[in-house]
Amino acid sequence: MATRILFIFTLFSHVLFAQDVEKLASDAKNLLKQDPLLISGGLNASMVFYDAKGMQMNRDPFYWSLNGNMNLSLYGKISCPLSFTLTQQDKQFSNGLDRFNQPFNQFGISPHYKWLTVHAGYRTMEFSEYSLSGAMFLGGGVEIAPTKGIVSGSVAFGRFLRAIPTGGIDGVSVSLPSYERWGGAAKLKVGKDKNFIEFIYFKATDKKESIPFDTSTNVLPADNQIVGLKFMKSIGEKLSFQGSYHYSMFTPNTYLPVSKIERFTYINKVFSPRANSRFNASYNFQVDYEIKGYRIGAKFKRVDPDYASLGSVFITNDVQEFSGTLGKGFFKNRVNINLGVGTTRNNLDRNQIATQRRLALNGSVNMSLVKNMNLSLSYNSFSTDVVAIKDVFYDSIRLSQVNETGTMNISYNLGKNIRHVFNLNTTYQESGGNKQAATSVFMLNPSYNMNVSKYNIGFTVAGAYTVSDALSSRTENFGPTLGLNTSFFKNKLKAGVNGSYQSSKMNKVLSNRNYAVTSFLNYTLTKSQALKVNYAFINRVAVVAGAQDFIENRLTIAYSYTFNTSYRKIKELIKAKKTDE
Repeated sequence: MATRILFIFTLFSHVLFAQDVEKLASDAKNLLKQDPLLISGGLNASMVFYDAKGMQMNRDPFYWSLNGNMNLSLYGKISCPLSFTLTQQDKQFSNGLDRFNQPFNQFGISPHYKWLTVHAGYRTMEFSEYSLSGAMFLGGGVEIAPTKGIVSGSVAFGRFLRAIPTGGIDGVSVSLPSYERWGGAAKLKVGKDKNFIEFIYFKATDKKESIPFDTSTNVLPADNQIVGLKFMKSIGEKLSFQGSYHYSMFTPNTYLPVSKIERFTYINKVFSPRANSRFNASYNFQVDYEIKGYRIGAKFKRVDPDYASLGSVFITNDVQEFSGTLGKGFFKNRVNINLGVGTTRNNLDRNQIATQRRLALNGSVNMSLVKNMNLSLSYNSFSTDVVAIKDVFYDSIRLSQVNETGTMNISYNLGKNIRHVFNLNTTYQESGGNKQAATSVFMLNPSYNMNVSKYNIGFTVAGAYTVSDALSSRTENFGPTLGLNTSFFKNKLKAGVNGSYQSSKMNKVLSNRNYAVTSFLNYTLTKSQALKVNYAFINRVAVVAGAQDFIENRLTIAYSYTFNTSYRKIKELIKAKKTDE
């Protein structure tokens, strides 16, 4: 019996091995039939000319930028995208000022093969909102995300800031001083899609020796370590939980001597605390549930007052929020109603003399009961109370304020060869409080668009009316807009022009007139080349004494080139040229 089982197992193994060999041979043959190298990408160049009279120039009179991207694909298995950006900022600092600003010109590459991605150059990688998020660095990173496995991860390391000493060239300074900052992050994820857990670590530190210490500035070398945890759990298709926790160890001045923490001694082993070190946390939890067509959600968020991350571009700290949502669709989802409520407060450590508390209410209704017609209504109420918790100047900081906004949008379209689109948008906003006079704003924006597909012509007629009341003054703005767009030469050339007029009144007295003209010209040179020209003109004519006249002109010229070729196409092209010779 054992001999038979061994014989059957051996035979079965040989069959499987033969099948694997056949599959590998078949994959190899198919692979050899493919083009070994595919190359695609694009190049974009633009120039902007600007001029203003009667007012301060809002930008440089001439500006240029050049950016491009290219992707190399090897046998359809390995993808290698590259990108770069060049602007005039670095170019104009050739006299030595480039040492006193962060680099504007950037380049990067991110080759990809199946579940592996490698980053090099100027890159951004997302680890979490409260650790590494949005900050660009010069360095490298790796992302591993197997499609069949449940374990994935990411690592990154590089320079986040270049050392910028205090000063400039000939008294010209183009950037704030900064220490050279290096950092890295790691993330391990276990699970897939809606059921996973992530472990996150981030560290960044400034090099004290990178620039001389200057007491005239508030720039000091910092050090930061963050550990984080994120998770999501779905129970069936109706219920899901998700959340995150991050703990930040931040030192704003590493010139201070290293000390020891007596209470949580394990921190001394992974972090070098100092007298000014701050230890803070952030929490974020959310639950969503769907039952009988109702969508119910609840969320809690808390970020400690001094929470900071050297890897996140923007973080709002000292905030605690509770919010809830409720939604329901009716009449086969032709009518959708959504409601929400939330509370927010700051001064979590009660170190400030007053606490700001906010209550937000919102609701929206979207309806599509009539064919080709959509109607949406929304309401938002935002109230703020500032309550003193200390007796210092109690009466002067007690404040209550309410902001309410209501909007309505209705659109209707009809026609096929000649298409008509009617749209009306209106908004009303009112705010006031115990220490603020009531103010209100009303906006009305009707528009009509017609497109004649047979002749490739489109027309636009629109209007804008805004009235604002504050204290004893009323401001009114009103004016029409006319537009025309068309195309020629089988849509190779597209052109359009829009003209607007707006009159402004203060307490029913005309104060100024505004004229604006915008136009565009897009020409497709070839399948891979396009030229775009845009022009904008604004003229403000003052009517009353004291008002300001000004004229603005802006011309933008852009060229784009896209390419898509391969090794075999290039080889055939070279061979054809040799034959012609």
